[in-house]
Amino acid sequence: MAVRAFMKYPGSKQLMMSKLLRHIPRQGDILIECFAGSASVALNTSYKRYILNDSNKDLITLYKLVHHDPEAVIKETKSLFRSETNNPDYYYGIRDAFNLMTCLEDRAIVLLYLSRHGYNGLLRYNSQNQFNTPFGKYKKPYFPEHEIHYFAEKLEHAEFHSLDFSTFINLAASIEGKRDKICVYADPPYLKHDTQSSVFTEYTAQGFKHERHVELDRLLTAKKQHFDRVLLSNHDGHLLRETYKGAQRIVRFKVPRTISAKTKARRPAPEVLIYY
Repeated sequence: MAVRAFMKYPGSKQLMMSKLLRHIPRQGDILIECFAGSASVALNTSYKRYILNDSNKDLITLYKLVHHDPEAVIKETKSLFRSETNNPDYYYGIRDAFNLMTCLEDRAIVLLYLSRHGYNGLLRYNSQNQFNTPFGKYKKPYFPEHEIHYFAEKLEHAEFHSLDFSTFINLAASIEGKRDKICVYADPPYLKHDTQSSVFTEYTAQGFKHERHVELDRLLTAKKQHFDRVLLSNHDGHLLRETYKGAQRIVRFKVPRTISAKTKARRPAPEVLIYY
């Protein structure tokens, strides 16, 4: 069974980990993730070094805090997981306070509460960069104390960045030293096909438009010679081939879908893994 991340996160690869690890080497010198998300892939592999990136600064700040002092994070956040904090009024009050905070460390602490109490764990920001995920209506949100400790121990030798993927990939390509066991894994927001209006892709104020997918493909194609293996996950559909033209091989499979307004509507989604 796959190791669980402490963040409840949309698009997490938790449910497809066994399939992913048939392609992503379980061991190596360096694992580089361009869109780390919940960090599930890193948590389920054994590399000497991890370089993890995500454009969500609140998320990366939280990871840095856990990396530095997991006990302090547990102490600060556990009090937010009580029966009296699990209601719409409290949640929306915390959400409003979060959107007014300017201190990244304060925002990071509150983010864990929002992730575990918000709808489906969505970390969604509107065009004004305000967190706007609605209340999740869970009976008793789980406090991931064990998972926080595991994250800190497992990723003791990790680096965390919050950069645009283009800047990050160029940075990763400049790494000196061993390059025979460096794996790059990219898991961008789903490519939204015209017929797939239910596929959620807009997690940030900037969104992730089709042009960004094209840019990502070009960059991975241009930089792949710097790495031993370059892989990318996405949603299957008619735009895939014309968008990810650098693909040398495409592996297709079905994975459970975790984001849907109705639980019964969560049918398996067509996923692809692209080799560069």
